Amino acid sequence: MRWVALCVLSVALCFPDSAAVSGFTILGFNPLAAASSLRTCARTARVEYSSSARAMAADETELVVDFLTDLEGNLEYFDRWVAQSNAVRYKPGTTELELTHERAYFVFGGDLMDRFDGSLRLARRVVDLKKKTPDRVFLLAGNRDLNKVRFTAELDDDDLRRPYRSIPGPHWDPLAPTLAQYLEKLAAARGMPAESLDTKGERLRYYLQHTLGCPDGFELRRRELGLLAADASKTGISDDAVVESMLDDIRPRAPGEAGVGVLREYLQLAQLVLILGNTIWVHGALDAINIGVVPEDSTKFCTPDAPQPFRTVTAGAAAWATEMNALMQRGLLDHAARPVWDESRKSRGGEVLIALQNRAALSGRCIVSSAYADGGCITSAEAPARRASIEHRMAQSGKHEAYFFFSFYMSNIYIYIYIYIYIYIYIYRKEKRILDARGVNMSTMLYILL
Repeated sequence: MRWVALCVLSVALCFPDSAAVSGFTILGFNPLAAASSLRTCARTARVEYSSSARAMAADETELVVDFLTDLEGNLEYFDRWVAQSNAVRYKPGTTELELTHERAYFVFGGDLMDRFDGSLRLARRVVDLKKKTPDRVFLLAGNRDLNKVRFTAELDDDDLRRPYRSIPGPHWDPLAPTLAQYLEKLAAARGMPAESLDTKGERLRYYLQHTLGCPDGFELRRRELGLLAADASKTGISDDAVVESMLDDIRPRAPGEAGVGVLREYLQLAQLVLILGNTIWVHGALDAINIGVVPEDSTKFCTPDAPQPFRTVTAGAAAWATEMNALMQRGLLDHAARPVWDESRKSRGGEVLIALQNRAALSGRCIVSSAYADGGCITSAEAPARRASIEHRMAQSGKHEAYFFFSFYMSNIYIYIYIYIYIYIYIYRKEKRILDARGVNMSTMLYILL
């Protein structure tokens, strides 16, 4: 798994107290890679531990850690993965998960929902496993988990009365249409006034398609609700039911109120930073500009003119992890207290949670959505030129295909070099006389193989 190799770097230079972080490996997720599992044997850790970071017990000599990430609602893939897992299994004849033995650990890397029709069922199974074995199951908060906090404010009845033409497009994507452009295009196609289409359902479709990266999310949720409802074939699943389901996922409950939404429950049990033994886990990526950085609670979800305030933790990786995880929990409490906009529409609870997954809001100091694919190690000397090339291609095409092609090419170029060396040293030189006699040269061999 090539992306794991891309995510390993030294953190000793990032903290003055290098003894506190020596021996660390950093694991994050490369968005170009498919959801993957990682099985490792962890040895005794040589690191200072923090209770909130939940370190592995030092007396364990051999542990099995299975890692899975970015399923985005793909329940079928998850079931196939469980069948091969060394750490996780289903109880016979049920959909209830359990760990396979006492030295088994499971880390889910985030991005639980969105792009397949198994989001609700997958989320419930993972959350229930965490609640049953909290000390050996760990959940990371991903961008697709945190960004749903927006819904309680942006799909509120008061916000629906706000003129749709006054709602700007996503600040991080100037190529995306505004809500007005979306509704007016839809109205022209249907031959009806745009105002008549300004409903919660259409606003949610717009947000999912143009600001959350899941264009089929609305219909996928409708399909899953139909699978879960016994009478769905008779009544169908309405747009309002889909909206209510997605709101219910994240909506905070009053003290004592039953039925916490499954996504909210996931976030309450999740972490931004996890330390197991000598390994740091995050959803995105760590580098010299974001490790040790803790955004302020007042951070806004916007593209600022200047970097928003933050503080730097210098007491070591464990202390930084503790502060980041505490920040997320404070954000959830703030969201519970103020789930909708204030009267001026300038403040809403939990906005720091939405900002945490947005690179523009954090001026690049983002551990949730940063990726090593954005030009290799993003603090290397070559990275700015690579990013500039990607941005130029995107600006010319108006699409993201150029970004993915360029990133994929750069991540594979080293493999081509290794193949070339292997062919030359171990095949061509050894069999040169025979190959020359048959008219096969080096270029022909490389072309055939690649």
